[in-house]
Amino acid sequence: MGLLVLPYVSICAEKVNVMFELVQAEHLEALLEPVGKHVRSYYGNQGGGSLPKDTAIAVCTIEKANSLINRLLEEGRLSELGIIVIDELHMVGDQNRGYLLELMLTKLRYASGEGNTESSSGETSGTSSGKVDPAGSLQIVGMSATLPNVTAVADWLQVR
Repeated sequence: MGLLVLPYVSICAEKVNVMFELVQAEHLEALLEPVGKHVRSYYGNQGGGSLPKDTAIAVCTIEKANSLINRLLEEGRLSELGIIVIDELHMVGDQNRGYLLELMLTKLRYASGEGNTESSSGETSGTSSGKVDPAGSLQIVGMSATLPNVTAVADWLQVR
């Protein structure tokens, strides 16, 4: 299952329409229908509080994505999430909604086994206990055309 996290309801609606057009044009349908998977939308008043197991792609706002991740963690289903694509990653610095994006990414890193903390001596602390996905199979993709602090964000997410 994958999450496409977009910053605004209008962009979510646009992307969902594009994906449904692809499904109807049989581009995605040829891939999804044989395995019983679906594209679902979670923004504004769209979508519920949980992800059905037949979800292939969930298109959602930052707020709904955070809620869905909380639900996956509560249900012990985070390992079903293979990829999360975050558009406009530079919004992590936004004074209104950035904290929620940062919280969501921190939760994902920790739960997928990558969230070890460093002590002041630089030694790694923390263990894999409590990790939902110790194999770390979750791929996080961040996109931004205007990310001013790429190195700091890459260090924080422990990516290159």
